[in-house]
Amino acid sequence: MQIAKVSFTGSAQAGRLVQIAAAKSNLKRVTLELGGKSPSIIFNDAHIENAVAMNSQGFLLNSGQICAAGSRVFVQEDIAPAFIEKLRNAFVNLSDVMADPALESTFLGPLADKKQFDHVMSFLEDAKKEKIEVIAGGTRKGDKGSFVEPTILLNPNAKSRVYTDEIFGPVLSVKTFKTEGEVLKMANDTIYGLSGKSPFCCLTTTKTQANSQQRRSTRTTSHVPSASPRNSKAAPSLSTQVTPPCRKPRSAASNRAGMDGSWVWMA
Repeated sequence: MQIAKVSFTGSAQAGRLVQIAAAKSNLKRVTLELGGKSPSIIFNDAHIENAVAMNSQGFLLNSGQICAAGSRVFVQEDIAPAFIEKLRNAFVNLSDVMADPALESTFLGPLADKKQFDHVMSFLEDAKKEKIEVIAGGTRKGDKGSFVEPTILLNPNAKSRVYTDEIFGPVLSVKTFKTEGEVLKMANDTIYGLSGKSPFCCLTTTKTQANSQQRRSTRTTSHVPSASPRNSKAAPSLSTQVTPPCRKPRSAASNRAGMDGSWVWMA
């Protein structure tokens, strides 16, 4: 009863129990950082090589076990064939460096435990049953340990569990889009809102192009919950920019970053 504030990072199910317990004790403040199904939007003027790196190497950090990972990729139709082929090749190559984490040559390790392995494999079984096109991975890697091949699912149904639910593993969904308005609807069609990588654009050479891309970046990120603008010339890693407070119930109860996140500890 002497504790006034709790911050919890974990699953939506566990977060719900933490909030219930806090309410039953002394109505203490609670900050939750829970699940995610974040969008990564790639427009047709993207620097493809860097966009590929960010959505392969960047996404697969910790074998996809990152709550803010961009697990839903939306790529504009004009560049989709080239981008998807390069992304598939990157996933196949990264599978070759998935091994025992004790080895110096290893880049990707196993999933956290057998329970998480079974959880991820259940999504892949659903993908097979639904006949979703698998263009990379889709299976267990080897016959020992909790290793899952880096996997790409192409154009899953918008109502499919593999597309709507957090997998928390090396499984990426890729869909194509035509217009900015269309992709904003697709990106926001989720119960999660933990993070967003939007949009990817190339480094331009003219002031007119740069200004146009900046306007689009500002415009699109303002319509995607908790999205951060990313230039595809940046390093292939997760965004560290401060993002707006999350309003999606399955992702968080309040924001933990920036001034908004600081004030809750000082009240």
